[in-house]
Amino acid sequence: MKYLIYNDLSYLYHKKKTILILVIFLPLLIGLIYGKGQFLAIDIIKICVGADFDINDINVFSLLMLLFNVFSFIYLIVNVYSKDLDDSLENIFLRVKPIKYILKKNICFMLSTFFIKVLQYSLMVVCLLFFQKKVIFFDILELFMIDVIYILLLQYIFLAIYLIYILVNKKLFVLIILSLILIICYPKNIWNAKNYIVYMLLLLILIHICINWIFDKKAKKLIENV
Repeated sequence: MKYLIYNDLSYLYHKKKTILILVIFLPLLIGLIYGKGQFLAIDIIKICVGADFDINDINVFSLLMLLFNVFSFIYLIVNVYSKDLDDSLENIFLRVKPIKYILKKNICFMLSTFFIKVLQYSLMVVCLLFFQKKVIFFDILELFMIDVIYILLLQYIFLAIYLIYILVNKKLFVLIILSLILIICYPKNIWNAKNYIVYMLLLLILIHICINWIFDKKAKKLIENV
């Protein structure tokens, strides 16, 4: 576990430093721009992470922040997992069983995503405290938890799609079709996703079970096809 945590954190710090800086500080910059206005703190943070996007009343800025929030975290999960698949999968499986590896890997990555989000939100809240006398922390905490679950579920659905893509000998049309289904079906409004939060948690658990099964039963095929 310690090796996985160190390996992933070292990889993110040395190889993906730019995207991490953008993920953490771009929402902060947006918060600084909107902080002096008449918006409530919760509304500003919704803007910063794209949580207020409404497909029926499209705001280009909200759409851009939602896309940045979504694709930056998908980019991180694909890179963190694919580096093991591409470079060291056989060596890892010589030391540990595939099922143990993926269980530990998932815990490490979920914690990493969680703490990146904690840092992101903490900086935005500190920023807003300089501009606003009243900040309702409960609303912000609620948005934070919804955002984390929303992002984690999206990340692991895409990881499952990526693994299926590898298992079918990297047939690009499979990746494209499954990705399009994900884009069409996945909720577009993070804040409104709170109405489905229980279903999202259950689906997240189900996706993890599927990923664990793939590594437990199809590890050899993954090695052969990467």
